[in-house]
Amino acid sequence: MKKLRLLIAFIVFAFSADAQSDWIIEDLTPLDYQIPGNKQFNVIVKNVGTTGISSYQIFWQFDNGPVKSVTKAAFDTKWSGTVGLVTDPGFNITLSTSANHQLKAWIKSILPVDTNPSNDTLVKNIKVFSTLPKKNVVLEVYKHQTCGPCYKAANYTDTTASVNPLYAVANIYTLPGELLYLADGQTINNFYGFAHPMPVFDRFKFPSQSEIGTSYTSGPNGYYLRKYGSRELYFEPVEVTFDKVKFNKATRELTVTLGAKFYDDLSGDYRFNIYLTEDSIKGYQASAPDPNNYYHKRVVRAMLGGPWGKQGSLPASIKSGDKKQYTFTYQIPQDYKTEKMRIIGFVQTYNSDGEKRTILNSTHNTFDKAVALSTSNIIVDDNSFMVYPNPAKDHLLISADKDSEYNVTLTDITGKIYSTSSGIGNTKIDVRSLAPGSYYVYIDDGKAVHTHAIVKE
Repeated sequence: MKKLRLLIAFIVFAFSADAQSDWIIEDLTPLDYQIPGNKQFNVIVKNVGTTGISSYQIFWQFDNGPVKSVTKAAFDTKWSGTVGLVTDPGFNITLSTSANHQLKAWIKSILPVDTNPSNDTLVKNIKVFSTLPKKNVVLEVYKHQTCGPCYKAANYTDTTASVNPLYAVANIYTLPGELLYLADGQTINNFYGFAHPMPVFDRFKFPSQSEIGTSYTSGPNGYYLRKYGSRELYFEPVEVTFDKVKFNKATRELTVTLGAKFYDDLSGDYRFNIYLTEDSIKGYQASAPDPNNYYHKRVVRAMLGGPWGKQGSLPASIKSGDKKQYTFTYQIPQDYKTEKMRIIGFVQTYNSDGEKRTILNSTHNTFDKAVALSTSNIIVDDNSFMVYPNPAKDHLLISADKDSEYNVTLTDITGKIYSTSSGIGNTKIDVRSLAPGSYYVYIDDGKAVHTHAIVKE
């Protein structure tokens, strides 16, 4: 009887004279930048009216082709406040060429009737490139040493994101007076008002969320991290590299030249930045089995470009194909153990709107390896190796410009590894067992890692 009364109350409210039903499509994700292949997309709906919704239809049309539709109920939608994430197996398109494409979608409310249909439609422009750089994610975790849940969150991060080659973990301690406190980190924490522990993927606001930060959550299998594995689905048109890394052991001066190659015309406030992190720092951590003898990992010791990146390190107008550089110098304190340190370099945006201060792409390496490799660790996509045919059906052929040894890694766009092999000269890779879609081939010849995007038919 109680459920019946609630249902009646909802219907009365929904159709009262003052109630306004107004639903829009806010976004289609993750589609801004893509490479050729079959792509699944999500629809983000938003309630801009004053009533709820019972059922609705989503229509979509790709490049003025046939119109498709699905019918959904409110309970099919994952809500975050007034924003809803809609998924469906039918939401897929095939991007076959390197060009600009359009995906048009609109919502039709079945119950109650939408009182303002004029704002129901969204047209998404999709830029498709034959190749785009690998997406590397900076996972910032804002925390402090007296935070109880931070210990459980660290255990999860250490066994998942920290070992994922696509992720650079940056633990940022923000409580003044603590051993690991970082003033620049507190600046960011205060700006966003983060709770602890607060994980942030590239300071990227997922369209289905109401804010930038996500959360660690307890589940049947222990802690897990919401949205883990999602950010790398959003390609970005910039590749970041360590172009030069030097360390003077006598003076402890570190010099890092970051490089960025751009794949699209951009305009705005873009900035280089570097984080230095350190492992195995002994200090207190609440909730740990031995709180006074806990070893903290991936602790951010310095932000060389400050909390928001180095202003003026990149021009306001960038052209496709541009390669830019900026050099940072830093005096590493004597008590920092360089053999336990990592370097994270990235390109980020700056905007008066805090929700638009996204880290676009990054690169990371251990301190010692970055110094040892120096200019040899640049990730490039050049003509040293040819990978063909593309698209591929049965086999990939790798043709080297000389008889040199190399290692090959084949991954999907999320970083999942499908095969590793060694070669010399020309090599053939069997791809018949791969599902159709987009993949990366990484060829490491000991001097550079050459990356090629391929499509499996």
